Amino acid sequence: MQRVVHSADGAWAVAITKLRGENQFAAMTLDLAKCESAHTVDLQAAGEDVRFDAEFAIVKLNNKGEQRVPLRSGLVR
Repeated sequence: MQRVVHSADGAWAVAITKLRGENQFAAMTLDLAKCESAHTVDLQAAGEDVRFDAEFAIVKLNNKGEQRVPLRSGLVR
């Protein structure tokens, strides 16, 4: 399973993935202005949808609420 959701302003995208054969899920934020991956986090459950709120992507989880994912990594670059 893989799904990509774009922000309304076109600046960001979030890819929701599932590790094949495992019950592990992740979300990867993509900075479309820089054409690079910005941040990747493990999800607590399968992601169903994404909405964007300032500095976060809010991933709706399959029957488990929501998980906030920072668009940018907290690491200094």
